[in-house]
Formats: sequence, C-alpha cells, structure tokens
Amino acid sequence: MGISLTFDQYKNDQVLQILVQEQSGKRSYGFYVNDQNAAHIEDTTALVKAHEEEKDEVKKQEILQKLQAASVNRMYMGKFSDGPVGLAIRDKTGKTRISAGVDANDVPYIVGSTFMRSAEEEN
Repeated sequence: MGISLTFDQYKNDQVLQILVQEQSGKRSYGFYVNDQNAAHIEDTTALVKAHEEEKDEVKKQEILQKLQAASVNRMYMGKFSDGPVGLAIRDKTGKTRISAGVDANDVPYIVGSTFMRSAEEEN
C-alpha cells in the first residue's frame, strides 16, 4: 500500500518519483531518480498489460524481466524499510555503489564499493 507522485520524461516513464509505501508493517518513503530506456510509454504500457493478462508463468516472468530492464533506479534518498535514513547511489545496472546515512540506532555510516567507514571507526 502506498502513494506516489511521479514526473515522466516526454513520451517515456517515471524519471523522478516521490514514493511512500508500507508492506508487512514496514514503511519506507523517499525520492527516487530513475534511468529509463528509450522505449515509448505506449510500448511499456503494452508490456504491463501483457504481463497482467498472461496465464503462463514462464512467459509472465519473461515479460516481467523485460519491464524491469527498461528502468533502473540510480538514486534513492529517504527512509529505508529496515530503519535507516539515507542515500543510495547506484550504477547503470542498479547495483548500489555508495550508501550513506544514519541507521536505526542513530549510528552514521558511509559504504562504498572500495571503502567502508563509520563514525565508530573514526573514534
């Protein structure tokens, strides 16, 4: 359950999104920056419809993979569902490369591909 405010690229899908969601009693909210492929929004809409109507689970999974490949979240800033408030910056494949924030116990952290540092390590 949630609510979303999105900003679309011309003839494409969500490039900026503000999202609040709750699943299994855990709430997250934040600001997303997404990369979209060059597909026209009508092509994406047709894939969504095909996914909803497909009965064969294998074909349904193939359609879902196409949909997921069309959009990559590159940055998130907000509250994660497991407690921390922070920032995640991702590469073009969606893999988190830099993460910084304050965890559920109010301990600050910075994590990157080649380094890891927290306030506890500095003291």
